[in-house]
Amino acid sequence: MDNNNIQARKGLLPTWRGLGRHLGVFLLLSLVSAGSGAEQDRLFFAGGDDPALTELIQSRVEARFGNRLDLAPYNQQTASDALVLTASADALAEVRANNPDQPVVSLFSTSGETKRIIDSAGRFSAIYSDPPLDRQLELGQLIIPRARTVAILSSREQADSFDQVIDSAERLGLEARVFVVSSPDTLIRDLTRALAYGDFVLGTPDSRIFNRNTVKPLLLTSYRRNRLVIGPTRPFVRAGSVASTYTPAEDQVDEGLQLVEAWFETGELPDPRYPDEFQVIINEQVARSMNLPLPGEESLRESLISREDEQ
Repeated sequence: MDNNNIQARKGLLPTWRGLGRHLGVFLLLSLVSAGSGAEQDRLFFAGGDDPALTELIQSRVEARFGNRLDLAPYNQQTASDALVLTASADALAEVRANNPDQPVVSLFSTSGETKRIIDSAGRFSAIYSDPPLDRQLELGQLIIPRARTVAILSSREQADSFDQVIDSAERLGLEARVFVVSSPDTLIRDLTRALAYGDFVLGTPDSRIFNRNTVKPLLLTSYRRNRLVIGPTRPFVRAGSVASTYTPAEDQVDEGLQLVEAWFETGELPDPRYPDEFQVIINEQVARSMNLPLPGEESLRESLISREDEQ
């Protein structure tokens, strides 16, 4: 073999070795890409002012989606077609004000707050944070089987929104009536009228009536007249309401992520709804002081689930 051929062969050796190295890197990257699955989807998050709640949402996203979904903070530069998960009514209002067409899944906002913010249901879904009033009605009937009448306190703004509740009460053999509170100054007077009518008062998510400023006079007046209040929330039960249903934060987040998953799978958002999962809380001290024998919380929960399954 002449010197020219020898040099040519020597020149080729590094070329093939280099190609082999590049081929090895390519195969390695291919294996990594195959193991990591499809390209990450991105979910934007608004309302992360509560560190514990933010941590909960992050952990539940990781548990449900693993590396398939990246959770990023929302801002005004977020793409108009990107899905945003909100964790408060204020965050929902901010996102909707920035872009009325932004796809949104809302958590930790009541049905009343949500409906005041959202003009149309397009590209919007929610897990409401308040319990459905139908469920609360049934809880009241389980606790007071002799009940025949239900009083509902309402602000003027909400007075026309209880037709479905009145129909549900009728289906249960109950007669429900709405008592409008004209102003904060007339709360006790209007409450007294309601207590004279109803076997129990059904608490609602109407924040003009049920709030931190009214909780004490409202519950004390009801207690003195030997009338029970059902709901509207777990804090009200701790303050003196006899019982309520509620959905723990973990379950609200998990059900909200079901809506998120539907969006990434279909490009559509399911209708807003109340949570399916729930617990029952009882104020046993109030029940005992009113000589009211109650089943346990889990027993009441199972009875409510059974009733809902039959519907």
